Amino acid sequence: LRVTGSATVRAVSVKRPVTSVDAVLEFLQSIGAYNWETGRTSLQIAKHLGLAQITVSKAIQKLLERGLINAEKRGKSIRYYLPKRP
Repeated sequence: LRVTGSATVRAVSVKRPVTSVDAVLEFLQSIGAYNWETGRTSLQIAKHLGLAQITVSKAIQKLLERGLINAEKRGKSIRYYLPKRP
């Protein structure tokens, strides 16, 4: 058996899977959603992320329970946004 050439081994970085909770939080951060005017509805978030609305709704519920986002209802709309910056 004769081997020619050389074998190259590369390290491959593996990103952890992004959960829907992470995706929603990262989206609100990326758009600077810190109040009603800049916040988004669950449907707007779902459309932007390409996720089912029920998936986004469950992620929002988890974020609300953890105190990582706020919800404000005006009329029929509920918008979600991040707490004020420190």
